[in-house]
Amino acid sequence: MVNSKYNMGAGEPRAGRERRGGEPPPRFIIAPDDVSDGIVRLAGAEGHHAKNVLRLGRGDPFVAVDGRGVEYEAEVEIRTADGLLGKVVRTTRRSREPLARVALAQALLKPAELAEVVKQATALGVSEFVFFECARSQRREVAAREKKHLEGVAAATVKQSLRAVVPEIYAPKTFADVLARARDFDVAFMCKRDAGAESLAEVIGRGKPGPSRFLVAVGPEGGFDAGEEKRAAGAAFRPLDLGPRRLRAELAGPVACALIFHASGDLGPAGRGGG
Repeated sequence: MVNSKYNMGAGEPRAGRERRGGEPPPRFIIAPDDVSDGIVRLAGAEGHHAKNVLRLGRGDPFVAVDGRGVEYEAEVEIRTADGLLGKVVRTTRRSREPLARVALAQALLKPAELAEVVKQATALGVSEFVFFECARSQRREVAAREKKHLEGVAAATVKQSLRAVVPEIYAPKTFADVLARARDFDVAFMCKRDAGAESLAEVIGRGKPGPSRFLVAVGPEGGFDAGEEKRAAGAAFRPLDLGPRRLRAELAGPVACALIFHASGDLGPAGRGGG
C-alpha cells in the first residue's frame, strides 16, 4: 500500500505490456527531491514522455535516475495530470559508474563538434566537461541556449548508456583556469605529440593502488601552441600521446578518456564499475 497522501487508490488498470526483445525498462532523469516516502514522481518533459509517448500504465516498470548516482527501479502506480507516480521497488547507487573520475577540458570547437564530444565522452563515463579558449580556438564563447542543448545531450546519453550520473558542464574558462584546475586532480594530461611520453600503464599502474582523479586537456583543431605547451608543463601536466595518426579534435578527447578508463581497469572485459 503506497502513501495515501498521493491518493493512489484510483490508479488505472495494469497495462500488462511486455518489453519487446527483452529491452530494459525505460529510464528517466529526475531531481533528487522527486523521490519521497518510497514514491518517485515523473513530471515535466520526462513525465510527458513516460505518460503520452511511451504510454506507461499501472504496473509497468521504469528506472528513475537522480543524476547524482542513485537509481530507483519503480513500477507505475498512477497516471497524473503531468506525468506518473511510481512505487520504488529497489534502490541502487553508482552501479555502472567508473571508479576513476575523469574530467575533460576541451578547447572550444564548433557547436556540432562540441555536442559530439559530450555525447561520446559521457557514454564512456566522464564526470565533467570544462570548455575553454586558447590561442587557436575557433570561437570564444558558448551561448546559454547552446549550453542547455549540451546538457540535454549529456542527460540523453546518460539514459542511453545506463549511467546514473549526469556530468557537469562548465561554461568556457580561460586556459589559465584549466591549468589551475590541475590541483584538484591526481594526474593532469595534455594531449600532444610527444614520443617520450610515459605510457599510461606506467603513470596509472594497472591493477595497483594509484591515482583515481584525472584531468585531460584537449586542444582545438591545430592543437596547442608552443607557449601553451610550456605553461602546461610548468603546471605539472603530463603529455599524453594518442599515437601516430592525426585525430580530429572532437575525437581526441573521447579517445584519451577511453584509454584512461581502460588503463584504470574501468573499461573492457575486466572493468570494475560500481564507483
